[in-house]
Amino acid sequence: MSVSRRGKWATIQAHLRADPRKTGALAVLIVAMVIMYVRVFWKSSSPEDAEASAAAVVEEQQDPQTAPVPAGLATGVSVPRVTLAQPLPRELTRNPFAVDLERFPPAEGPDDSSEEPPEPAGGDPGEAIREAAGELVLQSTIYSDQPLACISGQVLRRGQEIAGFVVKSIEPTRVVLWRDGTEVVLNLK
Repeated sequence: MSVSRRGKWATIQAHLRADPRKTGALAVLIVAMVIMYVRVFWKSSSPEDAEASAAAVVEEQQDPQTAPVPAGLATGVSVPRVTLAQPLPRELTRNPFAVDLERFPPAEGPDDSSEEPPEPAGGDPGEAIREAAGELVLQSTIYSDQPLACISGQVLRRGQEIAGFVVKSIEPTRVVLWRDGTEVVLNLK
């Protein structure tokens, strides 16, 4: 076992002798690490936990001579005392990433379903439907157990309508719309 240690130490020494610049940089890094270790772990006092709240109450002290003065302030300075009206919550009470659909309903806009797009001269109804869908823009999707899609500023679920189109399916990068027997796919841009 001593042979392998001696072999490793000899290899390290050979590397250190081969490049003096690397050896100097290594020495500087070791000194910096030792200084940081001393400052972090052998510090005489540790920082105190700070407490704050939106429901904090500030009270002016009557006698500044009896109040403890923070370090760095001159004596005789009035220091406000902050007391909390209630303790700070330490645990999350709800999932911050869950969307409450009852709280944020889809945007109410003008009823676009009554407007019929004009028939093109060719008379192909599928072409007219595709042209009408060309005005719709898929802005984003939320794909979960209840997927949502933001199309032209409206947040929609499966089965809801926009501009006469029914949302047939919502996928991570596209939405399939249906109107009069024609399916139209909106891709995320």
